[in-house]
Amino acid sequence: MITTFVIVVSLAFVDDAGRKVEVPPHPKRIVACGPPAAPWVYALAPDALAGWTRAFRSDEAELLPEPYRSLPVIGRLTGHGGTASLEALVAARPDVLVDIGTVDPTHAALADRIQAQLGVPYVLLNGSLWDGARTFRRLGELTGRAAEAETLALYVDELLALARDAIAKDTKRPRVYFGRNATGLETTLAGSLFAEVIDAAGAVNIAKRGETDAIVTMSFESIAGGHPDVIVTQDRRFAKLAQTDSTWRGLGARVLLAPRVPFGWLDAPPSVNRVLGLLWLTARLHPHTWDERAVVRTFYQRIFHVSLDDEQLTKVLTP
Repeated sequence: MITTFVIVVSLAFVDDAGRKVEVPPHPKRIVACGPPAAPWVYALAPDALAGWTRAFRSDEAELLPEPYRSLPVIGRLTGHGGTASLEALVAARPDVLVDIGTVDPTHAALADRIQAQLGVPYVLLNGSLWDGARTFRRLGELTGRAAEAETLALYVDELLALARDAIAKDTKRPRVYFGRNATGLETTLAGSLFAEVIDAAGAVNIAKRGETDAIVTMSFESIAGGHPDVIVTQDRRFAKLAQTDSTWRGLGARVLLAPRVPFGWLDAPPSVNRVLGLLWLTARLHPHTWDERAVVRTFYQRIFHVSLDDEQLTKVLTP
């Protein structure tokens, strides 16, 4: 009797751009091509993440356990101002490159080009907020961790359902302005990945959808003309400005400062962290009761792999 052994060295994976990519069945080293991909990969497969796309501030790093906080900074291939060199990518010895975010011909062409240059499979996945469960399932398929991915997918779906229910019960659609920098004049257009939490929370983003870049600079006059009911930001400096400057206060808008460590809850990056941001913003825009401290503690444990003590939790929630 002759026994035949079949060794699988690669799997055909069709990514969300429709590209057929040959990937190893259980990649041990994954490079995140852009900031949104890193938290997704970290949540499911922290041991496989080869490095981060940027360095962390001290208040961010303390909420990431070792050895993950000390992973090397590889840089970013995608988004505004790529910082990763081909040399850095080669040094990371990736089994696969993963980008999670906007899926369009531009990003697909970049994936093809980098894959050809490095000879390393490059997978492009959709990073839409409402599709968070699907993103985990696709990552599970890619990494050979389907069971773990399904658990996280069901968890994300459960949290998204809480927000959906609260929004569905309220007919109010407050007008929201999202100030992204210290001056408050940088914002993001409705419909973009960066503004998805605003849109998803049942609000009207006064920075209307357009054909320009997703991140834009608005004049104060344009912001005032949008008549915002709420100003939301992750930047402490802008929050202070909007609360104390007579010109900004003249808008009569409520100012909300979102948590931002170790990742911003609204974006920075627009990744799985926004699930928590959606719940946070929904609770402030619509009548909605939730056990904030319990939900946040569980989310940080399951997604960021850190168990928050009471002091850390309070610090996270009071940015």
